[in-house]
Amino acid sequence: MLYAGPVVPEPQKMVLEERREKLLSNFEANTLIFCAFGSECVLKKDQFQELVLGLELTGLPFLVALKPPMGAQTIESALPEGFQERIINARLMAGDLRIGVEVEKGEEDGLFTKDDVNKAVKALMDDDSELGKEMRANHAKWKEFLLATGLENSYMNDFVIKLNTLV
Repeated sequence: MLYAGPVVPEPQKMVLEERREKLLSNFEANTLIFCAFGSECVLKKDQFQELVLGLELTGLPFLVALKPPMGAQTIESALPEGFQERIINARLMAGDLRIGVEVEKGEEDGLFTKDDVNKAVKALMDDDSELGKEMRANHAKWKEFLLATGLENSYMNDFVIKLNTLV
């Protein structure tokens, strides 16, 4: 079998564990930030700390799914001091799909600060933000498209038909 595009997994039909469902039900719809960089991305400790501090600065609830940063054994050991006691392909999401924003980075060092993270999240989450409204609308459109019945079969069938016309 040849794949000619992104392979979108079938939506999971499993039920959340009761403790997770209880936790998530405490938040109103569209108010919880989820940040994940993917399994191949490992941040440096200072960038990891800037990210979580920037998310904290937003004042909004968030979940972060990341690997421990370089040189740290665990996520908890890499958190900024006192953080635990107080309460992730960016260009694709921000550019082509228009469902997110890329966090600005310093021109000289290419690193982001907590203020940069805060600014990006606020631009998306503020109810009055035109950018946020556009991103939420695009997210809904892409979700509908990617979860459409038969999507994978349709682009695979089109690919095979085009290959047959070449032969």
